[in-house]
Amino acid sequence: MHISELSLTNFRIYRHLEVNLPLGHLILVGSNAQGKTSLLEAVHYLAGANSPHKGSHRQLLHWLAMQEDPQPHLRICAEVVLKNETRKVDIRLQIDKNGKDREPRMTKHVFVDGLKMNVSSLSGVVNVVMFLPQNMVLVEGSPRDRRHYLDTTISQVDSVYANAVRDYAKILTQRNALLKKLQERQDTMLEELEFWDEQLCEKGSVVVARRARALSEIQDYATNIHSELTNDSEYLQ
Repeated sequence: MHISELSLTNFRIYRHLEVNLPLGHLILVGSNAQGKTSLLEAVHYLAGANSPHKGSHRQLLHWLAMQEDPQPHLRICAEVVLKNETRKVDIRLQIDKNGKDREPRMTKHVFVDGLKMNVSSLSGVVNVVMFLPQNMVLVEGSPRDRRHYLDTTISQVDSVYANAVRDYAKILTQRNALLKKLQERQDTMLEELEFWDEQLCEKGSVVVARRARALSEIQDYATNIHSELTNDSEYLQ
């Protein structure tokens, strides 16, 4: 995979940027606060329409866009060269700031080869591995941090997994809301709870099975690398 062209509009520090990227290794050099990390973040965003940093998507928008543009938006476009084809990815975030008394509303749109798609359609188009200082939580943090990293990584190459993770989160929210109602109405909604339990088990089984398969594949690579690093004196399990 090779990103040959990248275009940014109102993304982080960039009001507008268009750049052609060469094939092969690329090293970004520059002073602090000049946009090196923002450029890498934009590439990461192409893989799954999400940022590696915590916070609101609205924080990705260039500050002048909110002040000066009648319809604030950001856009990330790229031409991606795969083995046998070239794909075009276009992700847009639109901010609706109409109304004085309500919070601005954000909408996200994903286009692949000019067609409007859902986020899971990005799977397999742009694959990214990004390591930041905060990724040390994979070692030092909670199991939740590691699950989140796995979800983000696997979703890039497995659209079925991406859809299952998204559906599982939605179903869990619905089920938890129902449990709160059951505390007030006792057993009048038990049939509905059974429905959500079945849905949760169905999506959860997909997540667990595909996550286990991915971990098995990762272990094969990690075991070989670990053996080389330790001159076969240790076995990773």
